[in-house]
Amino acid sequence: MLLWRRGFFGKGDLSRSEPSWMARQINNRKTGGKQMTSEEVTAKRRAERRQFKLDRAAAIAAVAAEAETIFETEGRVIKPALSGPAIPSAATWRPTPSLSEAPAAPLLEEELVDLEPLVNVEHLQLTLQEAFFLAWNLDCLTILDRYTVCVLNFPQTLD
Repeated sequence: MLLWRRGFFGKGDLSRSEPSWMARQINNRKTGGKQMTSEEVTAKRRAERRQFKLDRAAAIAAVAAEAETIFETEGRVIKPALSGPAIPSAATWRPTPSLSEAPAAPLLEEELVDLEPLVNVEHLQLTLQEAFFLAWNLDCLTILDRYTVCVLNFPQTLD
């Protein structure tokens, strides 16, 4: 984590971009999920966008079905409007709050004490190129042999 804090952008194994697993877990415990982390905000925005697209497609299908019905019953050909009050637009559409999204109540101090303590299990993943750069150019990465747990010097790491 020290490398990441100093500007080295590896990838956390439990996070998408920045190592934020621990912050998300603490947030969920303390606030019951009221305050969202950046990953949660992005996931919510993507879910809302997906729902907007589904709603718009359903509205377009309904307008097309209405045009088909008019053609079958009256024999008139009408061009279905792909915009207007029946079709939601990104500027006017708002997500409908669902009952399943009710936020959990924040935990009380007594409940926080009863929970097992959080251990940060996230670690930083490095690509081979990043590890090579840190070991060769900056000499700030120690590489251990996975079987003997002994420190490898740089030529040994290339084997």
